[in-house]
Amino acid sequence: MSEDLTSREAQETMIVKIRDQMERFGFTRTNPLQDFWSFSFYCEVRIGQPYWAVLARRQGMGNAVDPFMSLAAFKKQVKAGDRLKLIHGPGHNRLGLTRAIVQVRSNDLILEGRSYLTLPRASGFACDGKFVRIANGSEYEPDAHLLYEWIREEAA
Repeated sequence: MSEDLTSREAQETMIVKIRDQMERFGFTRTNPLQDFWSFSFYCEVRIGQPYWAVLARRQGMGNAVDPFMSLAAFKKQVKAGDRLKLIHGPGHNRLGLTRAIVQVRSNDLILEGRSYLTLPRASGFACDGKFVRIANGSEYEPDAHLLYEWIREEAA
């Protein structure tokens, strides 16, 4: 998408345009006397995090990490016992905290202390082998991200 959606007016225009197309094919039929209600679908339109990650990359990111390692390669190399140290997070109260990875699942990492880290799509992920940057921006802060230092477990 080449349109700039940073202004609230541009966001609303795009959302209305898409919602109108989606609702064009929807229907609702009800008859409360016969307890009948049928509808085709409910739709919600929002601008997702991948757009904000691309916008932040275009405007210049803070804490840029060179994407030498893809998300798929990271998922293959990260393992239980590795640790992640939180270096940057918007409004985060746990900066500097290091947590061990307890379990690696397909879309997230289970961290010690009853916590988990959901991995984004590939467009919101960057890893250079030492630092991991996870974009989680929104219309209020497009460049919001988490920056972790990846501390690998020593091979025995």
